[in-house]
Amino acid sequence: MNKKELNITYEELSDFMRQIEGIKSTIEILQSKGLMEQINESETLERMGSKLIKVNI
Repeated sequence: MNKKELNITYEELSDFMRQIEGIKSTIEILQSKGLMEQINESETLERMGSKLIKVNI
């Protein structure tokens, strides 16, 4: 490989890594949002008098 080919490969790799980081961030945000929704739902059910059970995952 010559220097020009290596630069193109490095640029492509850098772009790919940025895309992966973006996907990772999106997944973390969605997981946090889902977890918060579950917590809110549990709190609402508890306030309504439902008896909640603990599930170990």
